[in-house]
Amino acid sequence: MELYSKIEEDKTEHYCQAFEALDELVAKISSAEFAGASFGDVEAEIHKSGMEVLRKMAQGYLDQSSSEEVKLDFVVGEDGETRTHRKANCSRKIESKFGEVTVERIGYRGPELDSVFPLDAQLNLPPNKYSHGLQDEVAPESCG
Repeated sequence: MELYSKIEEDKTEHYCQAFEALDELVAKISSAEFAGASFGDVEAEIHKSGMEVLRKMAQGYLDQSSSEEVKLDFVVGEDGETRTHRKANCSRKIESKFGEVTVERIGYRGPELDSVFPLDAQLNLPPNKYSHGLQDEVAPESCG
């Protein structure tokens, strides 16, 4: 069985850490250490380590998106002002449902203008640190 055969070859590099974490999880629960373990113990390990697999998968997606970001000559902000100065590798941390991830993106600015990050808009990232998915999970709990 060829693993990951449905993923485009040039995209697998972004997900290597997720693949490795999944492989480690499968190795752990199939090891002698877990032989005869209760399903509850296995379930707890899958949940704990599985969240890290998912976090690394989310990070892989952001890494792929960053690597595919198109460099523009300029961007126009919501204020109607043109930004022509480009700075690569601007990073931003996002707290997701799976844990903290980082997005690297290109920032565009102009004299005395705030930076604009087109990839943030493309990915529909919120203005604050918390992903929309995490906000959706927390909001109902805070209203009750």
